[in-house]
Amino acid sequence: MIRALIVICLCGWLPCYGQVDLATYLASPVSEVEVQSLIEQIDYLKGAKTAAPWLREVELRGRVRGLNGGFDDLRLRVSPLNPWVRKTNRAYFEVLEMSLQSQRRFEYSLILESRYRRAIDFIFLSKLSQLLADANAQYEVLSAQLPIGEGAAKMLLRLEKDLLLNELDRIDLEGERELVEQSIRDVIAGQSTDRFAVALDQVIDVKALQSALDTSQLEISGNPELLKEQDRALLSAADLEVNRSESFDNLGFVQAEYRLDSDRGVQENLGFQVGLNLPVTNPDRPDLERRRIELIEDQAREREMLQSLEEASVSLRSELQMLLTKDDLINQKLVDLSRLLEAEITDVDVLLEVEAFKTDLRIRQLRLERSLLETYIQWLQLDGSLTQRPLVNHLYRDKPLLPEE
Repeated sequence: MIRALIVICLCGWLPCYGQVDLATYLASPVSEVEVQSLIEQIDYLKGAKTAAPWLREVELRGRVRGLNGGFDDLRLRVSPLNPWVRKTNRAYFEVLEMSLQSQRRFEYSLILESRYRRAIDFIFLSKLSQLLADANAQYEVLSAQLPIGEGAAKMLLRLEKDLLLNELDRIDLEGERELVEQSIRDVIAGQSTDRFAVALDQVIDVKALQSALDTSQLEISGNPELLKEQDRALLSAADLEVNRSESFDNLGFVQAEYRLDSDRGVQENLGFQVGLNLPVTNPDRPDLERRRIELIEDQAREREMLQSLEEASVSLRSELQMLLTKDDLINQKLVDLSRLLEAEITDVDVLLEVEAFKTDLRIRQLRLERSLLETYIQWLQLDGSLTQRPLVNHLYRDKPLLPEE
């Protein structure tokens, strides 16, 4: 009964018939609230009238000496706005749009990195499931070679145990893969109802990862989070300039007045006044000093982040090299086992040991491959390669372009 169940379960499949591929998933439109909010702000700024007015205020006054008569005179006062305010506000909104764009890119980079991680999980679970299915198929072949006798019964019992445990693990993996696939299909909901598929034969291999590690030069200056912090510091500086200029926004006034209680001519009744504001004191100085301190803190965070990213790049390179070294060791041992099998071993017990060892090594190698791919994506995230235009699929060897949104 167990044997029949295992044979049925060995008919597991790899996702090869789906309509939704990896490129479609990675390039799916972003619907996360954080990014949509930033897009709305950017779109608003493009059409908003953000320029400061030329005039600070316009005031019309009338004076009456008694309650029985009309106005004795009329006065029109115009106060121009300091041009410095217009300049700093214009610069502020330019920096604000740039800061929103960098925030949008940073949020998108996090979303794209998360999608890559889910895709890596799907690839790993698919390969591991197929590996266990292949191992069980090989065990089936070996079971047919078992001799008849007491020793054979013992080996058969062990074989049945390995078959069952492998298949139970494979069923668990299929369940995990279904959950990962469902999370992927939730992202691309509305585009297709077909299964998700990855061309496993096109996934970047260890040799290509080694080549990328040897030839790539990280440019930390392109890191999305660092660019976001830099633009935020620039925005703080621009905001400080706006507040400085607005503390001196009142240049003075020009006033025209006309007397209505006099019968003299227009030239006698018309008059002008000019006032000039002398910036002897600035009541906004304490607030400006507080903002300067905040700006210094923002600039310090930027320097700290740069240092942290440089340390992370060194750490990631070391981690990648360590994983590649482990993979080389496993590959060498697999080669040794292949040579051992070429020696035409007839002892089925030894063959079972070799197959179990090979399966264990390949499982370890798949886990290493998963860690390599995850670390590689982190590596690309460091310098912003994931979101560089045009977008490419970094999980495939030839890095094909992703479709535009």
